[in-house]
Amino acid sequence: MIKGGKGGPKTAHSGLRFESRVAMKSLLASLSGYNVEGDIVYFKSEKVAEFFGKNKLYSNLLKPNNIDYSDIISKKLLPDEAIQWYV
Repeated sequence: MIKGGKGGPKTAHSGLRFESRVAMKSLLASLSGYNVEGDIVYFKSEKVAEFFGKNKLYSNLLKPNNIDYSDIISKKLLPDEAIQWYV
């Protein structure tokens, strides 16, 4: 945290509470026709999306597709959750 900056324990608590209420996997699993198995999302038994958290974005999505993130951005991003929809 930046000295004199905003945030801290209350912000972290609010963020965790928010994430527990709006977890995308849980939301999708609750919708009619959707099923979530691990990181894969199915709609009526057809794979429609995939989740990538933290380093999985790089190891399971970018690297297998021969994408070098450092050609695009200077710092590795580690999202809590990223989703790729197949259309």
